[in-house]
Amino acid sequence: VILLANRAAGALFNVLPNILIGKPLANFVCEAERRIFRNKLNEFSSLYSSVQEWEIRMCPPISQPFDASLLVAPVRDSSRTLVSLRIGVRDITKYKAANLQHIQSVAELLPLAAAVEIPRSLDGLQVLFVDDEADAREFITAVLEQHGISVTAVATVTEALEVLERCSLGEPPKGRTCPDVLISDIRMPDEDGYALIKKVR
Repeated sequence: VILLANRAAGALFNVLPNILIGKPLANFVCEAERRIFRNKLNEFSSLYSSVQEWEIRMCPPISQPFDASLLVAPVRDSSRTLVSLRIGVRDITKYKAANLQHIQSVAELLPLAAAVEIPRSLDGLQVLFVDDEADAREFITAVLEQHGISVTAVATVTEALEVLERCSLGEPPKGRTCPDVLISDIRMPDEDGYALIKKVR
């Protein structure tokens, strides 16, 4: 439930800030993503990380839907019990559109590369790719697979570690073998690429 709201939040949701107060924030999340949003909130109470960044689709009642980045910070009492959350909401619709346009413009060059004989020395190489951005995962996967590389793409450090743990138990992901190479984004919410490499080592 929203306890405080500033003028920026009011402008973002196209209502006066005092109207936001007392309303569940989930009411402003697109219906298709509300369950995901509530699950994230429930999981947060058991986590002790200082800040998390979530991406969610917001649908204000009297305004246009938009892609939002939520910066979520816990407020805890002296016994470390979670008492509330501070959530910053940022409209990233234009950023995502620009990012997608850039990826598409790069992708337009790929057919030109297809005319060149591609060395097949990478055939059968297994790569585990970690990136929280769905567009980046799709693009990098497409590029690597053009070179005969088999890619397992995941969004979080936790998922990557699960894949590696299953491999260590002799249970690789369905239809895949264990990775020969790990490629990771550095800046990711919750845990970053450095934390992943440290845990793998």
